[in-house]
Amino acid sequence: MSILDYLSPMSLIIPSGFVCLLWSIWWLSERNENGIRRYRQSKSNLVFLFLPGLINLAAFYSLALHMYLSLGDWPGIGTEGFPDALYVHYALMTYPFVISFFFPLILFGPLWIIFYLIKPIRPWLDKVAAIGVSSIVSTLLNHLAPSGFLYWFWD
Repeated sequence: MSILDYLSPMSLIIPSGFVCLLWSIWWLSERNENGIRRYRQSKSNLVFLFLPGLINLAAFYSLALHMYLSLGDWPGIGTEGFPDALYVHYALMTYPFVISFFFPLILFGPLWIIFYLIKPIRPWLDKVAAIGVSSIVSTLLNHLAPSGFLYWFWD
């Protein structure tokens, strides 16, 4: 048996996402032909850099606040006993979180390579890199939430 028999696809995808994160940070901070750093080249790069992460953070922490104010404490496992408004908030919040969590793990590496290799779409590589960096940073910042909320959320 070789080492490849023990590796799952996720164990190969996660390091590739990390490599693409480092490469993207380098790519965005590099200067283009005009001497301007790529992330400052256009306002759309800044929007792509900050908006996905801000949406994820706002949705995640607003759910934590809503839950604490509605229930008075952090719940156990599951959504049983949630008021309707809190359950809808939870259901809507999962979409930005899932996108920010799984985009870097699954799509970021292959998209980076595709956008880098195909010249007509290479100008959009800045946006892909910015979205990837924003998603990873916001997902890491989600782990600063209160421990009771994180315990509920991950179960």
